[in-house]
Amino acid sequence: MLTGSSPQTVQDELRQIDAPVTIRNMVASAYMGWSTWETPPRPLLPTGEFNLVTDKTTQIERMMTGIEALVTHAANVHKADNCIPGSNELKPDNKNNITRLITNEFAFYTQKPLSMQEFEGLQNLMTILAKQQPENLHLVLGSFAVRTADNRIMNVAAHIECGKEPKVNLIVKNYWSQLDPVFVDEDANGVKGMLLNMDVRQNVPPPPPFTFNNVIECKTAGNARFLTCIDICLDHMAGVAKKNVTDILDSAVKGSEAGTNDKVIPKSCSHVVTSCSTQRVPANELTPIAHCDPQWSSTYPNESFKGYLTPIFGTAFGVFTKSPEVCQPLPKELLEKRNKHIENIEKNQEKAALARKQKAPSADKGSMLQQLERKLNESNKGLPSPSAAPSNPEVHTAPTTLVTGFGNFRQQAKVTSVGTPSDTSTLQSKKNLGTPR
Repeated sequence: MLTGSSPQTVQDELRQIDAPVTIRNMVASAYMGWSTWETPPRPLLPTGEFNLVTDKTTQIERMMTGIEALVTHAANVHKADNCIPGSNELKPDNKNNITRLITNEFAFYTQKPLSMQEFEGLQNLMTILAKQQPENLHLVLGSFAVRTADNRIMNVAAHIECGKEPKVNLIVKNYWSQLDPVFVDEDANGVKGMLLNMDVRQNVPPPPPFTFNNVIECKTAGNARFLTCIDICLDHMAGVAKKNVTDILDSAVKGSEAGTNDKVIPKSCSHVVTSCSTQRVPANELTPIAHCDPQWSSTYPNESFKGYLTPIFGTAFGVFTKSPEVCQPLPKELLEKRNKHIENIEKNQEKAALARKQKAPSADKGSMLQQLERKLNESNKGLPSPSAAPSNPEVHTAPTTLVTGFGNFRQQAKVTSVGTPSDTSTLQSKKNLGTPR
């Protein structure tokens, strides 16, 4: 929310909000196997431990150990780039530099979906880990299978901004694919049935704090702001992030036109796609995407392969580290909406400033009258009271008007005689003595 009272102040705040942000992406995609027993071999897309025989009782512990190994690797790169040696403190000139770890869709799928309680415990562990990391380290951990109370499966990507006060957003995939893992459950009677994957078309929103909204406003340690948009696989094919940003800007413009919304939408945007065998769709890209996909991550330029991290949970991860890149502005048509919103805010603040200025004279007038009152009261201190009788009743004074105080500013005392009524009668008798009969 802008707090300035003039367009210049708005622009000052925008310069901080829209300061350039640099992002180094570290893409960790699970190893993709091949069905060597088939001719020709087909790719085996990694889905965590969904299709592996492992110890379910230790899955959260092993998963957390694997996440910690990935985060530690990313944090070491971030510290080397941006922090004062031997500390988590960012260098003064690097407070708008982000290092971001991204894992692929299904990377943390388990044999059985996590219950809400199990995922809450896992989230608490991830939050503790995030608190131990330097600021400006961001995590996009895709994805987890979480079972709701009504027995639907949410495909969840966790976005975490690390630091002393971590910020966590839990994004649910909007559109599921027929290629997505399907969990089977067994009821009390031993009857097996498939659990339904959650989908936005079911018109049932995910339970809080989970959300279908995949647009997150991020803030750097230097107070620059940018949008992070996370499409999960088919959501990118459907253009979910682009539609959501458009809706946010349209709503902002409508609100600022009505004078009810003065929150600025950041200009810069970083578009992330975490998937499992989904290619880029240029028409749906808000900005050049950071893509983590087992099949496609290794095909992009400007990335350096850093080897595999040994499998602790699921399969091994291949880590690709990109060169730092400046976060790009929104597409032209969306930037125009954003600029219109800014113009509306400036106009609203100009109107507010004018209204305050129009009220100011009455306040100044009151202040001037108070000063005048004090001066008049001070000047009246040496004057006799209007009701006081003079020491010499024979002496007549000219009619005099006295101000008796600000409270009686309009009540004036007019002194026409300094004597009493009996004195006046005596004086008149004396005057009559000298009149010829």
